[in-house]
Amino acid sequence: MVGGLVQMENIYGRKKMSFNNLIKEKESIKGSDKLCKHFDVVELDSSNEKYNLLTCKDRINRSNSKINFSVWLQLKIQKNLQTSKMINTWSDTEYIESCITSILDWIDSLKNFDKSSQAIQLSLFDEPQSGIVLEKLPNSPVQGEERAWNKYFNTHNRIQKLNLMKQYTFFELFNDSSSYWLYSNIDWRKFIPSEDEILEELKRVILKYKDNCGRYDDGWFDDTYDYITGSGALSDYELYRRVMFTTRLFFVGYKKYKHVSTDLSFSSWVFEESKQSRFWFDGKKLNYSCSYDNDKTELPSFDFFNPHFVHWLRETLKVPYADYQTDEEVLHSEVTKFMNSYFPSSSSKEFDWKEEISNSKTSKEFISKINKYYKEHHSSFRNGSSSLGQKDGYNGQISYDKKCEILIRQELAFRKSIHREINKVSDFGDNAIIYTLKGNEIYKKVYEIHHSEEQVQTDLFNFI
Repeated sequence: MVGGLVQMENIYGRKKMSFNNLIKEKESIKGSDKLCKHFDVVELDSSNEKYNLLTCKDRINRSNSKINFSVWLQLKIQKNLQTSKMINTWSDTEYIESCITSILDWIDSLKNFDKSSQAIQLSLFDEPQSGIVLEKLPNSPVQGEERAWNKYFNTHNRIQKLNLMKQYTFFELFNDSSSYWLYSNIDWRKFIPSEDEILEELKRVILKYKDNCGRYDDGWFDDTYDYITGSGALSDYELYRRVMFTTRLFFVGYKKYKHVSTDLSFSSWVFEESKQSRFWFDGKKLNYSCSYDNDKTELPSFDFFNPHFVHWLRETLKVPYADYQTDEEVLHSEVTKFMNSYFPSSSSKEFDWKEEISNSKTSKEFISKINKYYKEHHSSFRNGSSSLGQKDGYNGQISYDKKCEILIRQELAFRKSIHREINKVSDFGDNAIIYTLKGNEIYKKVYEIHHSEEQVQTDLFNFI
């Protein structure tokens, strides 16, 4: 965004489109006709492949002067590049229209900024005051007719907007620094640290805050609830994963000026001048912490999971070692969790599924007892679903309803790294599917697991 004076010469050296002259172009973009009423010339230069250049200017009629225009605004509005890998449904026209809408919301503050002094009122006996007199908001309707409420909201929003323009400048209200339509020539990715520098920053934050966990301006190590250090023994991957989950790093700092954020009803939130960062590291990849351009969406990922760094973490945080979970251990845990959650103890006659396994000679007999019990007490059964919470990259879902299901997966990259068998991969390709059990398959597996345990225990007692 720039303001100032320019010569009348064609400083761009290329063809421009002017809303004021090209009626078809003017009509095809919503709000452009209203924008043209506020300026002598509104130009849209579309020659750049990455952005449209919108210029709003007034003529200056001065004799013996080479300066012919006063430029109020000049904005680079990004284009939706077809080569962009991000999912973006906004068209070039929609980007332009969004920019114009934002300008029109506060245009009176831009063109009439010199008249703002009329709101200042000084008392004869008091010290100088800000003197800004805000208009009172209307009372909400007592009756509920649609017309009355529509009138109320329209008046309320109009007054909210006028009051904001009395308190803040155009450039505080029209905050283009975080607008998704804005295009920047600066490629901030050039300032991203190297992989070694990011690892050193990661160690610095952990060392600095391991005894005083929390979220700080220069980095997070948010183990406030002892998610890492209070969980007992952890495997190498689980330790690494938990550290990455609780840690945030910030890079490429900049100053963000005071601005006002508003919603559709012109309710406002004031953000004072602050120090911000262009990027933050989430434990896997770098992310933009502000708006970004469609041609600059690709950011690097980093994987610090290696024996040397994990050893450093274990020594630094004093976390005991544990072996990786097996597929069988996870299955045992989840089917047991399912059965304990699925059969409510508050029913008229509690179903002791472990006892029923002992009293059943086959899995088929056990399943028939469950289905009979379900018919009699189905109204008290649990519904819905829950996420599967396990260590070492295991994840999935448990569904509690008539078509109950247990889905167990494991992160594909990690499973490959520990050389475990991969039979099926999820639709998104980021997880290996380990087990999918539905309905009676769950009960059969429960019977097989717990019945075999009983047999082992019986054999041990006989041996003793």
